[in-house]
Amino acid sequence: SETLELSYLAALVAADGKAASEALQALSRRADASRRSELSQKRRRVRGVGKPAPDIEIRTDGGDDFAVRRRGDDVLVVDFWNLRSAPSKELCRALRAAYDEFRDERHLQFVGVNADPEDDLEASRRFAAEHRFEWPQCYEGVGRGAPITHKAFRAGNPPWTVIVDSYGTVRFIGGADEPAFYYVLAAVLAEADGRYDPPYRVGASRGGEHGSGAEPPVGKPSPPGASAQPKSNPDALNLFNQARLALRTGSKQRAKKLFQEVIRRWPDSLEAKKAAEILETL
Repeated sequence: SETLELSYLAALVAADGKAASEALQALSRRADASRRSELSQKRRRVRGVGKPAPDIEIRTDGGDDFAVRRRGDDVLVVDFWNLRSAPSKELCRALRAAYDEFRDERHLQFVGVNADPEDDLEASRRFAAEHRFEWPQCYEGVGRGAPITHKAFRAGNPPWTVIVDSYGTVRFIGGADEPAFYYVLAAVLAEADGRYDPPYRVGASRGGEHGSGAEPPVGKPSPPGASAQPKSNPDALNLFNQARLALRTGSKQRAKKLFQEVIRRWPDSLEAKKAAEILETL
């Protein structure tokens, strides 16, 4: 179970929604009924991970506009909520803690989107003030069929939180009280700061190239006689992604051990080659 949880986290950090869904499905087979329901909801949400964010703008009460896909250099955290299924005290605390911890990051923007009908907006604003939602808020003034919450983002009824990286790609959909939220946010901020390349597109330019729906560049065919690239191994890739996750979240020694294990167990794989290259820099 712990290995599958790590596989899930590693897949999210790698922007691999399919692998994350498979890890959740495997966890579900071992879970009780209540846990299976929670995992099923997570699986529905991770379908959006690794895909371009909606090409829309969010206008807040204060008149600020947040471009969701065309990010420039900045990561965007969007928190969706309403009063019909109001966020719990625990979730509100988690949101405030995340905001307080990361608010000074130069490549981070944080915005809330409320999907309550116009008649409830006074109560919605009061709720936001009472729970110290200090980040800018957009009040859609529409319940069902809200254009941002229900049409642009279709991840079910709030509350839930989205992380969009600096290339305009959705990297997380879920609760800010989940450990995965912190892991992914730390990873995408490191990418925005230039400390790591995004896992899906090395060398991409920011400002909407990937977010505009462009596909990752296809490599040129090798010239005749060139040595063949080693092949990727799914098990090696899983462990390699766990090592990257450890490295990006500050566990350097654990990362080294995992990279070394990749090399030891799958020495002829593409992941072993990449692991060796990374180890040379550590």
